[in-house]
Amino acid sequence: MKHEELNKIVEKISKDFKILVADDSALVRKIIKKYLENNGFNVIDAKDGKEAWEKFKKFKDEIGVVVLDWIMPELDGLEVCRLIRNLDLDRYVYIIFLSSVEDRDKVAICFEHGADDYIFKPVNQKEFLARVKAGLRIIALEKLLIEANEKLEKLAIIDELTQVLNRRGLFEELKKLVNYMSRVKKDIYFIMIDIDHFKKINDTYGHQVGDLVLKEVAKRLKTNLRSYDIIGRYGGEEFLVALTDGNDKVAYKVAEKLRKIIEEKPIKVNDNLELKVTISVGVSALRAEDLPNIPTNEIIEEKIKNAIKLADEALYKAKKEGRNKVVAANLNI
Repeated sequence: MKHEELNKIVEKISKDFKILVADDSALVRKIIKKYLENNGFNVIDAKDGKEAWEKFKKFKDEIGVVVLDWIMPELDGLEVCRLIRNLDLDRYVYIIFLSSVEDRDKVAICFEHGADDYIFKPVNQKEFLARVKAGLRIIALEKLLIEANEKLEKLAIIDELTQVLNRRGLFEELKKLVNYMSRVKKDIYFIMIDIDHFKKINDTYGHQVGDLVLKEVAKRLKTNLRSYDIIGRYGGEEFLVALTDGNDKVAYKVAEKLRKIIEEKPIKVNDNLELKVTISVGVSALRAEDLPNIPTNEIIEEKIKNAIKLADEALYKAKKEGRNKVVAANLNI
């Protein structure tokens, strides 16, 4: 990353985060606070270590940099630093010590307690500002790293084309669902969906059109499900949906609703081409009484595979009977 790009992020972070300044000298606090505010920073000040700790706890989600005097009443800077470092925070806080103590061994003690920087008094304002910005660069880099990791995690479980769960993400969510439903003793419904004649669409119009169809079908399915229902791309042109909070009739009605939503409106490819697309659907139920009281991963995976197999067999039957229909495996409807 270029230095200019990082500086832009630092500039944004400087508006998002506050700086906590703790010093028992009112004059020092006033000078530092005024200087920081003149440079666009939001500042919280504290007259001693105890007030600094209380204010940090209150505004911990907003504070990015902490400036601590070493020698303060109530709590000294070292103790405040230790308390901050012992908190379970979801991001890094940059801590700068201020002190007139120039003993190098004592400076080392500050770093051992979790300090990131140490500035000798009297403070040179330009140097102080540069060190604060250096701390914000560390926070900015951490922010970029977290965002990159979140993106990677999303890519690991989301199908890039359709933006629903991929097969890996789908099974992870299903395992969590079965584990939970085994405790509350409720049925789970599996809806297996296959786009009819999808190979013909690819062969006739090309894979780009096929991809467009996949995206539109996934979008319609997802839009017409509840936020807590699970949907994923099982593979190729197949999608799998898991429903809870219903019964056999409701599950069948949902499956039929999804079938109609795909059938009723052609998918627009361009101004000259609209495709009538249909889906075949198989539905199965994983019964509460079949869920173990203390499920192991092996049992959970077995139950999921069996339920999917039933839905898949029902789907195959729907295909065999002419496509564009819903077939239930083990539902009482």
